[in-house]
Amino acid sequence: MRGICGIALICARASGIYFRSSCQSYLVRLPSGIPVEALPIDGSKNAALLAVQILATSDPAIQQRFIHFNANMVNEVDINNARAQEQLFL
Repeated sequence: MRGICGIALICARASGIYFRSSCQSYLVRLPSGIPVEALPIDGSKNAALLAVQILATSDPAIQQRFIHFNANMVNEVDINNARAQEQLFL
């Protein structure tokens, strides 16, 4: 099964609203049965993570690497949250 990841990119010649609407317009015209994920403007990192998650469903090596990456990301968020809480309550 194939899917589509739509990412709206910002261009110097047009506003982000134009690109968001053009991306949505393209995605709306796809036939039913095709999985579609619309990502935020300049959401290429999120698109890459989504693609890795999709690939990990059929490749155990990618799955293990993503699990490790995700655990590190969660730890980083926890550390940043603890620092922010300390600064708020000093």
